[in-house]
Amino acid sequence: MKSCTLFLVAALAACGDDGGGSTIDAGPRADAPPSCPPQTAPLATGTHELFIAFEGVSITLGDCDDSKTNCSSLVAQGTTEVPAFLMTETNRQTRITAIKGMVQDALAPFSIDVVTTRPTAGDYWMVVAGGTSDAVAGMTGVLLATNPTCESTNRNSVGLVFERANDTTDRAYADTIAGAWGSLVGLVPTTQSGDCMCTQTSCAHAQTCTWGTGVVTMPGNRCMRPNQNEQALLTAAVGCRSFDDDFRHHVPRPGLASSAMAPMHQDRRQAARELAGLDTRPAAIRPVAHFFGSRASGPRCAPIAVSS
Repeated sequence: MKSCTLFLVAALAACGDDGGGSTIDAGPRADAPPSCPPQTAPLATGTHELFIAFEGVSITLGDCDDSKTNCSSLVAQGTTEVPAFLMTETNRQTRITAIKGMVQDALAPFSIDVVTTRPTAGDYWMVVAGGTSDAVAGMTGVLLATNPTCESTNRNSVGLVFERANDTTDRAYADTIAGAWGSLVGLVPTTQSGDCMCTQTSCAHAQTCTWGTGVVTMPGNRCMRPNQNEQALLTAAVGCRSFDDDFRHHVPRPGLASSAMAPMHQDRRQAARELAGLDTRPAAIRPVAHFFGSRASGPRCAPIAVSS
């Protein structure tokens, strides 16, 4: 039987089979690729976009997860008005600019641009910042909410980041937004302070959060990973920024002769998927159980909600 449960106290939703032998993501392999190279301003343009909605959004409740139509199963009401972020702050725009910059700093190595104006074309992830978890999602004391996934299969998915106490720092908000996006592309929460997927209030927010290669994850996470190679997972999802110019590493793959190895900029995402332990078969033949809660006949999985 498929079980899908929301654990606010445990800080995430567990979603898996009750001993049904489902396919799960493996941990990071020993031959993990080099990290995406650090990037400094001015950044080259990325190939993907993360839209942070700070100015309020009207979200329609439905069996959907679509940034382009503002449709999500995460909200509490049929039409939920998410208020603009930090509306009572006198230095609101200064804080928004700082938070956006911090999120971009965290994502700088990867080929994704952070924008605060909705894109007019193409796919984009959307993280909506604003409102309390009570008013927006009908849940008390929650920091963020996303729909469960173990891979970056929906490039138009929606996440919610809620306002907290007045003493919450810009860095804490930025790290939470970065972690929300990481969840949208298949990463799971960790308890390692300073890691971008460490989104509990006990996590430190002293400097730009980082993406590790062998980070221990929270027990019982939705993807059943004991640890995760965040660098490889994000490379598989969006690639490295300025990859073709700045990152010409060859990636050794077990079982392939050296003559068969291609530069990673030619097949970097396939290589990264292998190195992250993800299923590399075409989507049409992957086990459905790999995508928890994806069976049309089964119960829906609860949204991932990180509590404060």
